[in-house]
Amino acid sequence: MGPFRLLLQMCVVVMLAILAALNAKAQAGACATGPCVSTYHYDNMRDGVQSQESTLSPSLFPTGRAANFGLLTPAAGGATGAVDGLIYAQPLYLSGVAMGANCSGTQNIVLVATENNSVYAFTWTYTLSTTGYTFSLTQCWMLNLNQAGEFAIPFTALPVNHSGAPCNNLTPQSGITGTPVIDTSVTPPVMYVVSAHQTASMTYTYRLHAININSGTELTNGSSAPYDLSGAFHTGVTATHENQRPGLAMFSPAPGVVNLYVAFGSFCDTPPYSGYVAGLTYTYSTNSFAPVGADWVFDTEGGATNHEGGIWMSGVAPAVDSAGNIYVAVGNGTWNGSTAFGESVVKIATTSSGLAAVDYYTPNDVADLNLDLVTVTLCAAYGPDSCPLANKLTLEAPTGDYDLGSGGVTLISPVTASPLCGTNNELVAGGKEGVIYGVCYETQTGSTLQDVMGGFDGCGYDCTAGSNPTLTACTESATPGNGAIAQCFQGVNAAEKTEKEQGELNTIFASSGIMGTEAFWAGNSANPENYLYVAGANDPITVYQASSITGSFNTVGAIEKLPLKFAFPGPIPVVSWDGSDASTALLWAIDASGFGVWHPLSNSAAAARPATLFVYNAIPGPASDPVLSELWKSSTGTANLGPGAVKFAVPTVAGGLVFVQGGTPGYAPGVPGGIDVNCTAAAIVDSTTPTICGGMLSVYGQLHD
Repeated sequence: MGPFRLLLQMCVVVMLAILAALNAKAQAGACATGPCVSTYHYDNMRDGVQSQESTLSPSLFPTGRAANFGLLTPAAGGATGAVDGLIYAQPLYLSGVAMGANCSGTQNIVLVATENNSVYAFTWTYTLSTTGYTFSLTQCWMLNLNQAGEFAIPFTALPVNHSGAPCNNLTPQSGITGTPVIDTSVTPPVMYVVSAHQTASMTYTYRLHAININSGTELTNGSSAPYDLSGAFHTGVTATHENQRPGLAMFSPAPGVVNLYVAFGSFCDTPPYSGYVAGLTYTYSTNSFAPVGADWVFDTEGGATNHEGGIWMSGVAPAVDSAGNIYVAVGNGTWNGSTAFGESVVKIATTSSGLAAVDYYTPNDVADLNLDLVTVTLCAAYGPDSCPLANKLTLEAPTGDYDLGSGGVTLISPVTASPLCGTNNELVAGGKEGVIYGVCYETQTGSTLQDVMGGFDGCGYDCTAGSNPTLTACTESATPGNGAIAQCFQGVNAAEKTEKEQGELNTIFASSGIMGTEAFWAGNSANPENYLYVAGANDPITVYQASSITGSFNTVGAIEKLPLKFAFPGPIPVVSWDGSDASTALLWAIDASGFGVWHPLSNSAAAARPATLFVYNAIPGPASDPVLSELWKSSTGTANLGPGAVKFAVPTVAGGLVFVQGGTPGYAPGVPGGIDVNCTAAAIVDSTTPTICGGMLSVYGQLHD
């Protein structure tokens, strides 16, 4: 993924704030029109909007009353939210859960997973007193998933990057990185989570767990749970080359059964690796996992060795439609349209035999997007880790690295029908080129590749105002919805795209394109909004509105932007509202550019700066001043500073609170034989010595009545 690939795969993404009265099918994306009521799993939902948030609204942020909102922990008392490892997975919220353990009774809880392979459940008290709101956290339970003699994988045990240094995507350890998923259709709810381990025999493995949320105990039935995912990788590939970065996805095909989908990419693009989606079924009557059919693993490269095609999506979970099909964006890799799907959006169905690609969309400039198609050829004479760095950089400077797979997939449902896709639905996806692709898709399943999503489409960099003045379709078919892409347009990085097309791009920017996914706010029939919020690295958040007449996004003359440009990796936007009144809508974003990182060239660790939480009015201003007004940011006072930043952090907004994850303020990862700033163990000496950087959950909310 280019010279900056070392920065691109850590982090957090996936947005999940689950409220109580939810069934498993709704989690998989059953809110076809209007708001998604009761739940918010950011990348599993058809609408990228959290509904039913009745407390937080622009009215909390009147002019001159910025102090009405701020950090509740640790400044306002109570527990500090400290945990035993960095938090890259997004916190998960549930309301009205019957808890046992240390928090008996019905509670609102937040669940936190760490890179030390631990899961925590917290509840809180949040009450108004004569001096303002008081807030305190209580730890209900904590469960560490390492078995005897194990620990999370030290980053020094990960494969070396292209410069010959240990991969620094996840430092100082790799444990739970992909955001878990929760099934609230059962009582008590069950969390599914994937952990990474260095075993006592110095091998590496990933395990899928089912955890009872009211007690923090693991549901097991002999050797079938937890489930060892080592069998997901083809011969020659090990867990240290496969990074389980994307969030988990879930769908319930029948009562008492859920299908879990676990996606993999790579660490620092170091071969041999491929992109995988593993499908596991969990059955509650037996408390056991089983593969989804004989072909339970989908390989983006069709079983080829060292052809890349990783799935990382900046931590975004696969999207799931109402029929249980899943959608992933693939970065790097080869492409042939039948078994290999590099630089594509792929629709995967659970067939009678297992997982299979049933449709795909690939931009026609796939060769330009995938630098490594050229790199593999020029480096063929070298071992997988020994291709000279000069060869890589020489190729990358003029060619660029524009992976489609750096962003996720958002399934959208405009309140008004979208003629662009006929009777089908639409998804949007974007990557490092900054182009937004609106792709039509259907919900049918099958084992034969369809041509609904466009296949290899004539809509790449040629989709411009000059070649397509209406900007309503770049189609292979004159009939809307039949083998058609609905729309594509330059969402971010317009200047960089122009330089690339003119052959003038000689430098690859450190943070180009979309790292994460877009938020789509449909509104409801009474208040149709149809806003798409697109965030880029080194770019402002841009807002596009779909026409209620044509269904296409207005990309000319009506683009509202935030004045602030977010540095790499850029934010992943989130919208909250009360589900009915559009005036209550807020746009949330985290500036995570200050993440702590180990620098291989200087052999030193950079301490993390605080993550900065921003909130904006989600409705742009009038045509005379079409910007999103900033209402508050956490850096306005030292008392509001959040945790040490981690890449791709996503705010969880629920129950009148905002949860922000990261590390102990000022953390710095350990370095080989060097210092270990603000971490709890000794400095890393070799791959057998574990090091832990402490994590921190910060909570924001209303401070005064």
